[in-house]
Amino acid sequence: MKVIRGYSTYKEQSITSPFPNRNGIFIEFRGGNFVHPLGNGKWFEPPYFDKVINKYIKWPIIPFISWKFGKHGGYIGAKAYGVDSPAYKHWLPEEEVYEGSQAIMFSVRPFATLEE
Repeated sequence: MKVIRGYSTYKEQSITSPFPNRNGIFIEFRGGNFVHPLGNGKWFEPPYFDKVINKYIKWPIIPFISWKFGKHGGYIGAKAYGVDSPAYKHWLPEEEVYEGSQAIMFSVRPFATLEE
């Protein structure tokens, strides 16, 4: 599984770090594997998710916007994450879970307290 990175205001930003590593606003358009678990399941322990949206988006058209100002940050949009924990095999096809596997999902976290 793979994430496609399109237009980005800061290509050096690690794709799996949702908050910018410097003060300011970060915008990027993403595509690729969209894997969004649904329901009341858990990521790493039972009960696992029983429903998952698992689609491939051919072009980087989904926005991800994040910000950091001192100790305050947030984000909204296509958050990227690693799909390499063996626990994911309980709710995803086994062949999609491997070292370096990545996906995006819709996520919102408007207010976070960060370390400086």
